Amino acid sequence: MTDYNWSGLRLWRVAFAAALLLSLPVSCVAVSALSQFVSPPFVPGLLVGMLVVVGSLYGLRSWPCPRCRSGFTKRAEPLWVAPWASRCLRCGLPEFIANEAEAPPIVAPATPQTIVDSEESKAVEKMRKRRTRVALLFAVPLIYLTMCRLPAGEIVKAPSGREIQMLGIMRNTVWRSGEGTTESVDVSYYVANPNDTSEMLDVLSVIVPMVAQSDSLIRISQVKGNWWIRNSGIRISEEHAFRRQTDGTWAKVQ
Repeated sequence: MTDYNWSGLRLWRVAFAAALLLSLPVSCVAVSALSQFVSPPFVPGLLVGMLVVVGSLYGLRSWPCPRCRSGFTKRAEPLWVAPWASRCLRCGLPEFIANEAEAPPIVAPATPQTIVDSEESKAVEKMRKRRTRVALLFAVPLIYLTMCRLPAGEIVKAPSGREIQMLGIMRNTVWRSGEGTTESVDVSYYVANPNDTSEMLDVLSVIVPMVAQSDSLIRISQVKGNWWIRNSGIRISEEHAFRRQTDGTWAKVQ
């Protein structure tokens, strides 16, 4: 009956734990010592601390299993090493078993199962890919049309009785050096007929009662409201500006 000696595993685990705890102090000492010879000393000093940790890991990885003599903590990539492994990866021997009589039977290492694609599985995979492409073909335009289309706006009736599809009204305050503070109002709406100047005058008749006395500029954005343009998320607009005069009227800015 063979007795298993686990003292080496304990020693290397203690060395690894000590290397982790002392890596920072060792790096600081190395930086201080190398400052007289290397400038800057930080990179080689940190490398010294890393070498202490890597060296202890390498010794721990090389320690052989008492039964199969393979590295007890050795692991496949990318783990490389498992410092606190509870059993040998190759033979399955649990840690700190006293002797051969108490050890469980040797476990054969697992081998990856080979998957052979049949004609049926290939057909199923091909159909799945085709359905995914068809779903994306319909999903992408649907998401675009749902997320990117222009808003519908709100119907506002002008004093003349005309219905205007308003998009938004925003008041802005601008400070300019030497000129002080100026205030303006930005208006956007869907234009039904760009050549109809009376429509823009109706928009002014709706906006002017809302503006304050300090507002000096009204900017009107005429947005084309064709259904295909709106649903495509394309904004085509024409800008106009009106400035308040000293007599309280509004004149178009050229």
